Amino acid sequence: MKQKLNLILFIFFLIKLSGIPLFGQTWINNGPYGGFIISITIDPADTNNIYAGTYGAGMFKSANGGSNWNAMNDGIPIRADSSIGSPTEPSWWFGDYFPITTLKIAPDNHLHLYAGMLGAGIAQSLDGGNSWVTTNTGLPDSSIIRVLWIHPRDPAFLLCGTDYPSGGLYRSVNGGHNWTLINNLPNGATYHVTTIANDPVDSEIIYTGLSSAGEPGFAWGLLRSSNRGVDWEVISQDYSFYDIEIDPANTQYLWSVVYTGFLEWMLFSSADGGSTWNPYPDLPNAWKDVWAIYADSDWNLYVISNEENSYKDDTPVFRKSTDRGQTWFSLPLQLPSVPKPLLPGAGPNIAANPLNTQTIYFGTEAAVYRSNDGGETATTKESNMINTYINDVVINPQNPEIIYAGGSRGFWKSSDGGDRWLRLSTSTINSIAIDPQHPDTLYRGGDDLMRSFDGGYTWENIKGVIPGIITDITVRNDSSQIVYTSSKYFIPALLFQSKDFGTTWVQIFSSSPAGFTIESITLDNIQPQIMYFGATNNFFNHGLYKSLNSGQSWIKISDPGQVISIAQQPGSSDTLFVATTDKLHISFNGGSVFEEIGQTIPSTNMSKIVVEPLHPSTAFAGTRDKGIFYSRNFGKSWHQLTGEYETRITGIAPVSPGQIFLATHGAGIWRGDNILVNINSRNNNPPLKGEIQLLPPYPNPFNSQTIISFYLPQPAIVEIFIFNIQGQLVKKLVNNRFTGGRHQLHWNGTDTQNRIVASGIYFIRLRSSGKTLIRKLFWLK
Repeated sequence: MKQKLNLILFIFFLIKLSGIPLFGQTWINNGPYGGFIISITIDPADTNNIYAGTYGAGMFKSANGGSNWNAMNDGIPIRADSSIGSPTEPSWWFGDYFPITTLKIAPDNHLHLYAGMLGAGIAQSLDGGNSWVTTNTGLPDSSIIRVLWIHPRDPAFLLCGTDYPSGGLYRSVNGGHNWTLINNLPNGATYHVTTIANDPVDSEIIYTGLSSAGEPGFAWGLLRSSNRGVDWEVISQDYSFYDIEIDPANTQYLWSVVYTGFLEWMLFSSADGGSTWNPYPDLPNAWKDVWAIYADSDWNLYVISNEENSYKDDTPVFRKSTDRGQTWFSLPLQLPSVPKPLLPGAGPNIAANPLNTQTIYFGTEAAVYRSNDGGETATTKESNMINTYINDVVINPQNPEIIYAGGSRGFWKSSDGGDRWLRLSTSTINSIAIDPQHPDTLYRGGDDLMRSFDGGYTWENIKGVIPGIITDITVRNDSSQIVYTSSKYFIPALLFQSKDFGTTWVQIFSSSPAGFTIESITLDNIQPQIMYFGATNNFFNHGLYKSLNSGQSWIKISDPGQVISIAQQPGSSDTLFVATTDKLHISFNGGSVFEEIGQTIPSTNMSKIVVEPLHPSTAFAGTRDKGIFYSRNFGKSWHQLTGEYETRITGIAPVSPGQIFLATHGAGIWRGDNILVNINSRNNNPPLKGEIQLLPPYPNPFNSQTIISFYLPQPAIVEIFIFNIQGQLVKKLVNNRFTGGRHQLHWNGTDTQNRIVASGIYFIRLRSSGKTLIRKLFWLK
């Protein structure tokens, strides 16, 4: 019975990979889960309700303490042109929605929410986030909301602080529907409000912080009003103050994160209502680069700062005080990034359950984390939250059900064709490489360079002497112990080679003194000693570089522009596709001369170019704003890949036939099924009589030898290659002239060096008289 079940499953697997469309074209997006969280709050009336604001995916809500999330974006403003812009704007870098910088819940109605946004003012919801409406009357156009404050006893009275280019403090007396600038405080292009807080005993007493980019020295400081903001007094002009916390047991005692003006963010305290301030601890080595301070309802204090003696501003250290700041201890809490908001002063990206302060939620660049023990430990809470920024997606060459994805704050694995994803890391990943001969051997690079021998479950750091950020990794198909990787270290771009699976490295290229970034390393699929890399730079140094001796020497052979992606035609050393930052190009002479292609593509923001392994005339081009385009004739004409999928493309992995995986910026991985862009050229139907024929191999599957038969209507030169599922050449079987008639060849499952290949899927490709025919093989070792 078990053998019968296995046979049924195997037959279904073959049908799934056969390319025969059982259903119409579909797009599926099941993760990976995670989110770039920049604001978070808890419903005080029902502490199972958690709200999280993201960088670009809008608002998410959990009704079960973070276990599951749902997007709540009905009415949240969408940027009119959300495609391309600078990293400081809600552009393709973020997503469709304006970043939600701050979240507040009205004290008299737990269903009444306020969301402050970067560039879209304030939105309100009266139904617990189900629907939203903007309420910006009186605020400057495209307001950047840094802080938002609601009077604890009079919810109709609100204050909000705006940022450049129209900074100032605004007041509303009707629940945020209308706003008025408080003119007796400094305001204008150079000013921004850094914090707003009230005296916890007398809520008529309000503190606000101001800072100015245009003032000499220490610009402005801390101000206080005793009559709801009608009149203000300056109580300190020594520093800029962020994240004010006021002790309810002694309202003269204040804590704040202070910017000293010397590129230092430090923890300060005041014992006289804010008139004088001192760093804590009061020692020469006072804590520096403090990102936030947070007080829960029991007035346990949390301070978040950098790792001591580290320049990594995303390595958080958590300190906690349970005695109102008299003593502090470090928490063992490990999070992938500092839970800080997008704008300093908006309040730390932390929310503790007001009824049980042992339960704390942290927003990070990877996901929401929940602690049930007061911050000692925390686990991810990200189910159904799809706001992941993917940089690379690769397919296991022997089992296309296994997919790996890596990006900003994450490395994931799917073992069921993308239906489910398992997070294996929260590191930032720029590139993933699979050993084609031993696909359980993986490499991933970004902040670090790691190697796994067990399919990604355990890792070791092999970065060794390599400095900087890893930008790309590739493994030689013929000698998998040889690995190449590139890195960017301040000005120079560096290229390294390893001959022992990454255990040791030797530098083989440096761009110093004129720096650029190596974006794409490509090895010739027939002669792997021939290598290419693409270079980008904002100024002069960019183009295509080539080596004929495995990277020992390099020459710049052409300059089609800032090269970000290279794809070679399978089985050809001459045809190269190149994507620059704004155009597509093709070369038919190994990269020496390029001609522009893709002029009909309605985008000038390219991201990726790949060639379909089985159809070398078919190329896929990814854009950052318009989705995927394909050409079936070497780039002469292009068509948009239809369907509802995320259009900010960062990676493309076609799985022939009829399936494709897309890596996206902000929406995880999308899988397209039954994508038959080559339906006219696929060899699904029997060839017409009198044409060249590539007959079905027999046996198939096979485990020792298979017979490959073909028919020629007249004498012709025939090339027959074996490729793996990644489009890499495994073996050239023949390149000779044959007479007309039927012929047979044999393949015994060996590669060009007569080594037995691993079990998996392979493809026979016949080329003759301008025609290309393909058959699929299953090799069972």
